Amino acid sequence: EADPKPRLRTGVEGLGCGVDDVIKNHFMKRRPFYLVCGSLIALLAAVLLSYPIRHREPGVPRVKVEMLTIANALRQYESTYNEFPLGDDSCISRALLGSNVQSIVFLYARTNDLGELIDPWKTAYKIRIELSDRTNFLIQSAGKNKMFSDSDDYALDSTKSDSVQEPRR
Repeated sequence: EADPKPRLRTGVEGLGCGVDDVIKNHFMKRRPFYLVCGSLIALLAAVLLSYPIRHREPGVPRVKVEMLTIANALRQYESTYNEFPLGDDSCISRALLGSNVQSIVFLYARTNDLGELIDPWKTAYKIRIELSDRTNFLIQSAGKNKMFSDSDDYALDSTKSDSVQEPRR
C-alpha cells in the first residue's frame, strides 16, 4: 500500500518545470530591452526628484513643518497638563522634549547647546506664551539671515491661524 503524498508531490513538481523554463527563456531573450527601460526609468526618476530640491530656497518648507510641529507639541502639552509650559525658550523646549512631571516626550527636534529648539538655519526659535490668558502662543524663526524683527522672519501666531506667516518680500 503506497502513500499518495509522494505521487502528488511528483505531479505538482512536474507542472512547475515547464513554467520555469518559459519564464526564464522569456526574460533572457528580452534582457537588454528590460535593462535599457529600467535605466531610463531610473534616470527619469532621478531628474524629476532632484528638480524641486535644486530650485527652491533651502530651509523654507522645513521651517514651516517644524513650526507647525512645535505648535502641535505645545497643544498636546496643554491638553495633558491644562497649561502651557512656562519659562524662557530653553525651559519650554526642555518641557516639550521630555523634561516634565511625567517625562512625556511631546517633540523630537534639534537643539542648540542651551537646549533651545533651533530652526533650519541653526538659530533658536522664539517661543512666547501669552501670559495674560495663557491660552495662546507665538513661535518665531529669524529666517535665513538669523536676525529677528526684519523682513525674512517666519511666525506662527495661535490667535490668528494655524498657518505659518511667511516673510514679507
